[in-house]
This record gives sequence, C-alpha cells and structure tokens, in this order.
Amino acid sequence: MLLHHPHASISFIYRELQAIAEKQSQTIPSYSTVYRIVSKIPERLKYLSSHGTKKYREKYDFLLSISTDYPNEIWQADHTQLDIWVKNSSDNLIRPWLTLVVDDYTRMVAGYLLSEFPPNSLHTSLAFHQAINRKTELNWPIYGIPDRLYVDHGSDFTSKHLEQVAVAIKCQLHFSEVGFPRGRGKVERLFQTMDQLFFQHMPGHKTTSKKTKHLSLNELKSLFHSFLLNTYHERVHSSLKQSPLKVWYKADIIPRLPANYEDLDFLLLLLAKPRIVRQDGIHFKGKRYFSPVLQPYMGESVTIRYHPDDLTTIRIFFQERALCTAICFDEMENSELEEQIMIARNTQRQKRSTIVERIETTC
Repeated sequence: MLLHHPHASISFIYRELQAIAEKQSQTIPSYSTVYRIVSKIPERLKYLSSHGTKKYREKYDFLLSISTDYPNEIWQADHTQLDIWVKNSSDNLIRPWLTLVVDDYTRMVAGYLLSEFPPNSLHTSLAFHQAINRKTELNWPIYGIPDRLYVDHGSDFTSKHLEQVAVAIKCQLHFSEVGFPRGRGKVERLFQTMDQLFFQHMPGHKTTSKKTKHLSLNELKSLFHSFLLNTYHERVHSSLKQSPLKVWYKADIIPRLPANYEDLDFLLLLLAKPRIVRQDGIHFKGKRYFSPVLQPYMGESVTIRYHPDDLTTIRIFFQERALCTAICFDEMENSELEEQIMIARNTQRQKRSTIVERIETTC
C-alpha cells in the first residue's frame, strides 16, 4: 500500500488496512506491526514508487566514470537549443542551436557550430571537421583525430554518414544509452557553463528584458567565438584547477592527423545529390554550374558533391569517378564564361572531326 501511496503517513496506512481486514473478515494487524513493516521497506523502493524508473536510475544506478590519460583520447559531442532569441538573415527572431565537440581530458572545445536550424548529421560533420583541423588562432591549439567519440543516440549521430567517417579516419564511435545521456555529462555541464558565463549576459536571453535590441545570428557567432577563445579556454576550470589551454600545452602530444585532408573534406563536408548534365550546365539550388569537362557527358546522370556554406563551386562525379569542379555561372565574369564555353565547343568539335575522319577512312 505504501508503494501505491508513497507519501502516505503510517496512520493513514493503518486505517486503510483496518478497513480492508474488516471487509475480508481478516485479523486486524496492530499499529506496531504496521509501523515495523513500513519501517523496513527500503528507501530505494519508496523512491522508485514515487519518482518512477527514470529518476530512480539517475539516482541509484552505477555510473561508469570515464577517465582519460591524454588529450584527444575521448571527445564528446552534443547539441542544445539556446535560451536566447536572435535575428536570422530574414530578420525573424529564432532560438539558435549550439553543437559542441569537447575534449574530455582538457575540457577544451575542439569544434562547434551555431546554427538557426535543428541539428542534423551535417551540423555534426561541420563541427567535427573544425575540431580535427588545425586552427589559425594561437589560443585554440587543439586539433587531430580522437581515439573515441562519445555521442547521443539521436538520428544525426547514428547516421550512416557519420559511421562511414568514423571508419575512414579510424575513430571509435560510442553511443550513450537511449534516454540516459549521463555518459556525456561533461559536455552537458559545459552547455550550462556557457549559458551562465556568456549567453545570459547577451541581449535577447530569456532572463533579459523583452524590449531589448536583439543581436543577429552572425553577431552572436562573432561574440561567442571571442568568448570561447579569450575567456573559456583561458579560465581556470573548477575540476582541472587550471585552464584548458594550459592542460593542452602541458600534455605536449603529437595529434593523430588524417592521411589526406582533401579526403577528410570529401567525407565530412560534401553532401551528394544526383543531377543530369544539360546543355547549359548543371542546375542546382536555382544556380547553374559549368565546366568544359562536362561537354561529353551531356544528358548523363552524374553525382554532385557540395559544401552547404559555399555554393560557388561543386564537384562532379560520374560512376564514382571524379570528373571536375564546376563553377557557378554567377561567379564567373562574362569573358571567362565565354572562354570556358569556347574551350568546350572546340574540344567537342575536334572529337567530332576525329570521329568523322575514322568513319570516312573505314568506308
């Protein structure tokens, strides 16, 4: 009965049992007997009945504490929607999403992404790409491939794309248990730290006045980048007793690097779409792309790969073989475009002439 009424007093339980015993013509237990039995019910069982399985596991389940011995041994990645309103490119107010990739040993942010859109596998890839690559800033020295990456069970993290990347760069993917993300506690605590130290002090945060002037997303990106490098990385961490930057330099490691950075870009950044080669080039996202190399493939189905943040060029593949890089018509000068078209026409004319000569010779 106590488990069905976890907050009930012993007097209440005794009266309920009394009523049940009388109804069933059973012997009524004494108050002291009821008291003794109730007192022996474990607190864990009471907590389970009153708070449910999830809360019980959060309080009583054993935790495997992840401990690391060097930087880049384990990275943790996660997303959160921020409690701040900013203006996007259309001047609409939105709550942006923050993706973080954090090094477990140094607590340094290896890569991040601020976006107006909900997280997907591309967001993870962009943040991961930044994390692996060398940075130009002196106070952001972390780079290299981690031995292991701990992530959530969200669809963006469990995508085939990310699995293929992990296999290609020899990085083990580890997933937290569904519904129980505590294995990624460090990155989740970091979100709270970022909110307390930075976002709460920005106009448009939920704790500030609603009449405040809102930042644009680009302004927030710039301010956050400066905070991350100049404040967070150089601030003494409560657990480490020193700054993440000092911990990194003290470790003095040689990071593991990808065999080929171009292949890394190809794996992480370039999304694939099928397209048909037309007479006026390849049409994609309202733009046209051209390369003289495409002339012989008129009417053929090809695969394009592109970076979502840079649509000035796309890479073209035919039957999994790299053909060329095509340039957007809008990015080309008229003279350059005319020259490219003339090159393509002359190449095709020469091929036509060769074919005609062979036909005449055989005839």
